[in-house]
Amino acid sequence: MFDSTCPQCGRDDRVRGTASDDGVRLTCSRCDHSWMRGERRCASCGGAESIARPQKLVVNPRGNQLSTVGLSEVLLCPKCDAKILTDTGPGQWLPDGYVSRFINGTRPEPAAAPRRRTASAPTEPAPRAPRNTARAATPAAAPSPRPALTDPTVREAVDASLAEVDGLNPGVLTLLAMRLGPVSRLSTLGDALSEDRLRAWAKDARLPSQADRTLKQLVAHWRSKGWI
Repeated sequence: MFDSTCPQCGRDDRVRGTASDDGVRLTCSRCDHSWMRGERRCASCGGAESIARPQKLVVNPRGNQLSTVGLSEVLLCPKCDAKILTDTGPGQWLPDGYVSRFINGTRPEPAAAPRRRTASAPTEPAPRAPRNTARAATPAAAPSPRPALTDPTVREAVDASLAEVDGLNPGVLTLLAMRLGPVSRLSTLGDALSEDRLRAWAKDARLPSQADRTLKQLVAHWRSKGWI
């Protein structure tokens, strides 16, 4: 099944196709963008040119210890991913956790909460403390909460689930992240995250019977978060 979503405006309700010698050319009547059906396009700018760079899949199996469990080729857009291409150079590894804009588009920055103004009341000078009075201990600052994820990548969703759900099998989640692509966003995977598809994959991969329980917990948790 072909995706008829316009890579320029993201809509699919006003796309029409025209047969040509090279295949079917799709045109969005909303923004006039045109592209060939079936070809891979940048999710940010709609360009067809891409550059592949290697990236490691790294997990924390114990404490602060890092372990490389897989390798993948990630497509980058020469225009939208220009900075990371310049920083790494040909043949170099992409930083762990970098999200390709060619594959996932540009994530919008969360809007900052408006600052509320409060009327300042007149203050009286505080009484002067005695010289030899012991200074009170300053309470420790509370740790800042983890920012909420709205459209996470597979890697971000797996890491968050391991921290929030008890009893998940890290090995099964690592294999799942390698299969789906660690930098792919959950919103782009569609039926690949259905319970039937995941159960069939676990059977084909000859995973232990306990994998079904982990995958069922994972899908339920991601649904409760509104990620799928």
